[in-house]
Amino acid sequence: MLNKQGYIMVFVLLIILILISIYSFVLKPKFTTYKNAPPLKLIGTSWKDEGIVAIINGKVLKEGDNIEGYRIIKIEKSSVILSYNKQKFKLTFNGLTSSFNIKDAIRCWLVEVRKYFKQIQNKISSLVPKVKEQVR
Repeated sequence: MLNKQGYIMVFVLLIILILISIYSFVLKPKFTTYKNAPPLKLIGTSWKDEGIVAIINGKVLKEGDNIEGYRIIKIEKSSVILSYNKQKFKLTFNGLTSSFNIKDAIRCWLVEVRKYFKQIQNKISSLVPKVKEQVR
């Protein structure tokens, strides 16, 4: 079990990560057009045993995969959120767009926050046995 100082350190790290995420996804505008971006066509999305996948340009892809220089950030029922050259895009059945609303921006932010929390949870889980040994 962590002592009081350990909990404070974890809490401070969480606050820092949340502030970084808020800055990068809400305050810093990232949803702009990129004129030279390669063309993509969303054919469909599907839920499989391994999770949700998107079919883009005839390839089956999952979150985190890359295609034509784009990185898939989030797959939704009728769209895929992508990053390309540090810019965010939304790929729908109608094509690529950069017109995000605040709901889309918050979804992207929450995806990143969940990843940070998972990393912190894994780090804490790896530290707990070491702390227990030191306490004994």
